[in-house]
Amino acid sequence: MSENEPINIEQEFLQGIKDQNISVKIYLVNGVMLVGILKSFDDYTILLSTKAHGSQLLYKHSITTISPYHE
Repeated sequence: MSENEPINIEQEFLQGIKDQNISVKIYLVNGVMLVGILKSFDDYTILLSTKAHGSQLLYKHSITTISPYHE
């Protein structure tokens, strides 16, 4: 990244979580909490792999919080 390129905090945060393959807690706007491994993401969606439901495609506009999850 050059000096003139803007920093995309969201991209860096999600890429770090994905690269480290650590579990995350994701809270949705309706209050539901999901726990899983971030498999992929793009500008609009996140692919989460969970033990309970397998792969789930989440739209970012439905997410309020993403944080590392330590069992």
